[in-house]
Amino acid sequence: MLAISTLLDKGTSYKNAICLGHVLDEKGKKMSKSKGNIIDPMAMMDKFGADATRWLFYTVNGPGDAKRIGERNVQDSFRKFILILWNINSFFTTYANIDGWTPEKIVESDEVMDKWIDARVNGLIKNINLRIEKTEEHPGFDIVTSARRIQLVVNEFSTWYLRRSRKRRDNKFYSTMYKNLFKLSRIIAPFVPFVAEEIYQALRTEKDPESVHLCDWPKVEENKIDENLIKRMETIRRIVALGHAIRAENNIKLRQPLGGRIIIYSPYKTIGNWVQDILLDELNLSMGIDEFGWVDKKENMHLFQEKDGDYKYKELGDLAVGLNINISDELKIEGISRDIIREIQQARKEAKLSPDDKIKLYYQASDQIFEAINKFSKEIKEGSNCFELINLPADNQVKQDEVDYSKEVMINDQKIWIGIKK
Repeated sequence: MLAISTLLDKGTSYKNAICLGHVLDEKGKKMSKSKGNIIDPMAMMDKFGADATRWLFYTVNGPGDAKRIGERNVQDSFRKFILILWNINSFFTTYANIDGWTPEKIVESDEVMDKWIDARVNGLIKNINLRIEKTEEHPGFDIVTSARRIQLVVNEFSTWYLRRSRKRRDNKFYSTMYKNLFKLSRIIAPFVPFVAEEIYQALRTEKDPESVHLCDWPKVEENKIDENLIKRMETIRRIVALGHAIRAENNIKLRQPLGGRIIIYSPYKTIGNWVQDILLDELNLSMGIDEFGWVDKKENMHLFQEKDGDYKYKELGDLAVGLNINISDELKIEGISRDIIREIQQARKEAKLSPDDKIKLYYQASDQIFEAINKFSKEIKEGSNCFELINLPADNQVKQDEVDYSKEVMINDQKIWIGIKK
């Protein structure tokens, strides 16, 4: 093209050119029929979808670099991005329909988590604009960085915003979910056109264009990009990650509540009731956080060890966190109740019940598990959408036709039989 346009004295025949690198097998070898290492692209697309294959090429490395491609890579692309995005959309559409929410009910939200995801999505649009568009300061066409930023924000949407907000199911939550999913469908449209179209069709109203590919690129709402909130939330997430690491190193599962105070050192002190609520919930702490939980020097953290008991510490960079890992009998019973809720929820899934199906629960258990159920019956009912808990004596055998589903599980090395009746 360049040679012909030059011969015709027409100048350059294109404004930009992107050269693509070779596609290699997983071991970095050139694909060859004789070696038997050729990957059939149609087979990959049939198995994981064209968009998962496309997304892998966007995110693995620069366009001009050689790419190691295999089924496992495409599967990871599907699992780490496409499936996460699809599950966010599926959650929204499922529960919005159950609760009768429609876009006509949209409101602005003042909830911290809603404002945070608004800031992240609008910041994403702004960042992609800077990366993709060619300017004097930037060469543009930075597909890799843009795609990776999209994947990061989608992951945060799922693992932080949705996980922390899913129990709300109020108008502010649905409004925030809808607006940001609608924006994301347009953001991803040039990257993964088929998934974008499916999400868009689930969200569009009669006043919207017929296809996402007929929509304008979403505009940045600068007033919603709260950099201070983003920074505070990032600090909180790092504190939570250190707390989870302490639990993992001491073989304490997250469902087991801990007592005592969380001790934090951070040069960027972030306070507020919402901060306390997040930390108590994420780290599953049964006691509040007072002003002495924040220390001005790392070396002062050991003072709480001497005062309050069995503390374990973890630090990373400019952050340090301490948790009291001593578990009382009362906390242990509470932990068992959380395990019971999880097992009932799992049994509901295995019984193929819908989220809004209410159940009657029969159970046979040891004295300790019975104590946990009796003490935390309200929480167990709420956590498993159960309207009645029925304790059966050990010699009472429920017939199979009396329950819709039953199973026996182990909790803290103790057996519990549960039967579900819709």
